[in-house]
Amino acid sequence: MAPKGKPTTKAKKPAAKNKNLPKERIITAGGVNAKVSDVGNIAAGGRRHRYAVHFPIHTETAEKLLSREQQQKYTDTYKLVSEYSLAGLEFGNWTTHEERANFLISTRESLKDLHKVLGFKNLGLDHRVSIAFGARGLGGKAMAHFEANSFAINLTRTKGYGSFAHEYGHALDYFFGSFVDQQPYSAWLSGGQSEAQNLNQTGQMRKVCDQIINRFYRDEKGNETTTITRMRPKVKGEYWYRRNEIFARLFEQYIHFELSRLNLKNQYLTDRKYAESVAYATEKDFKAIAPLYKKLLVLMRKHINGK
Repeated sequence: MAPKGKPTTKAKKPAAKNKNLPKERIITAGGVNAKVSDVGNIAAGGRRHRYAVHFPIHTETAEKLLSREQQQKYTDTYKLVSEYSLAGLEFGNWTTHEERANFLISTRESLKDLHKVLGFKNLGLDHRVSIAFGARGLGGKAMAHFEANSFAINLTRTKGYGSFAHEYGHALDYFFGSFVDQQPYSAWLSGGQSEAQNLNQTGQMRKVCDQIINRFYRDEKGNETTTITRMRPKVKGEYWYRRNEIFARLFEQYIHFELSRLNLKNQYLTDRKYAESVAYATEKDFKAIAPLYKKLLVLMRKHINGK
């Protein structure tokens, strides 16, 4: 508002609208195509060339296992998203063309192997799960992480290999706890970050989940397992004893166990030396846990596949 007593500039009439112009468009950054990509012939010498263009798709996996036609199929992002009902794929700004190709080939192979073990028709959980490569890192030492609010699995650029099964276990835990076997005290099937050994949960899937985690702590006679006996003195910090972390580690171990039975090895899915890491179940304890995990996955498969 102009000060009193001073002349004001007379407002001009708005210019007449040109009827031939298109209607006003509102452009947001939240749509499907939120990222702007390079297009056309890009002048050489820029960062795009230094970090991406001069790297060919040159991977040991691609050379030994895939024809050129298969390589094109394996690196087709749209087909991968559609085939496995994913929400999307995301790449970090500093990932090279070669790294992205390796990521896509490894991801496709891993989803194929997950399907062999789980039998899920819908690994993307109704287009909820997205997979990011070197794009959503939080800093620190984490090799990968799962974001419950967005169902995004992020694998770090240099250390994310071997973590995919673990993070997918988190996705299953949160999906079935939030949308299928729901309880007001936790959105996670496992009970989330609780460190309680037994939550006495209700709900068919949650009861089996309780049995899995209880068996991690106690054997059939009620004695402390060899896993916990060797773990407590060496593994400190509440993180390792959270129920959702135990659930994910056991899921990862289950995938490794089942792939071994099929004479398959996938170091992108699981690349852990379970005999050496004290945070995982011992071979003896895991053999008692595996049938319980199988029971839970049968219930999940019936829901996912509608049978």
